Amino acid sequence: TGVDVGNVLIAKLDMGPDLMNEGDVVLLKPTIIDPLGRENPFTYLWRVEASNGQVIANGDKATFEFTPYDNGVYTVRLFITDVARGLTAEPGVVVVTALNVAPVIEAGENQTVNEGDLLTVSMPFSDAGTNDTHSAVIDWGDKTTSMFESLTELFGSGTLNTDHVYADNGPYVVTVTLTDDDGGSAIDSFEVRVNNVAATVNAGADQNVLEGQIVLLEAVFNDLGTLDTHTAT
Repeated sequence: TGVDVGNVLIAKLDMGPDLMNEGDVVLLKPTIIDPLGRENPFTYLWRVEASNGQVIANGDKATFEFTPYDNGVYTVRLFITDVARGLTAEPGVVVVTALNVAPVIEAGENQTVNEGDLLTVSMPFSDAGTNDTHSAVIDWGDKTTSMFESLTELFGSGTLNTDHVYADNGPYVVTVTLTDDDGGSAIDSFEVRVNNVAATVNAGADQNVLEGQIVLLEAVFNDLGTLDTHTAT
């Protein structure tokens, strides 16, 4: 007598959402009903197993929240114990799938620079998936590209710092493509106006010659626009 047997209803559970984005807070507020009508006679134990290796601390409250740091599958179990009767319910389970979120990058404002001078760029980026890593490709608009296989970052955020020299004047569109390790990508661009720079010439030192002698002129010229061509008079 006085012994609970199998198939005893401990509590009724409704675990909550099962589809989220990485970086979003998963808040589980299960509906818990005591079949005997008592007011919260339970203790709670939450456990999470993540397919991506994230370690999440156990919880001991009636509600539970955590933030997926990467896309993956999170199996959440809630163990409820009726402390008055000394019975533990069959665990409530919800499988939360965290979806990958594309990163964001800010290429910056339009710039003006002289041909041959250094164009310096600083592009901040971030990702809701704080465990993601990133690579980038910059198309400078002059038929050249720069590739960055692994960016320096902390918790999915960082700044892409680099520079470039344009060999000729003209308008150019710089396009940067940022890609996370799960294939999500972001694209941003800005315009660069490259000014022409006049060439310089050195005709050489003054000379003294006798009439009738040949004057040999060796003029040295230079242009920061290394793709420029020149004529001389």
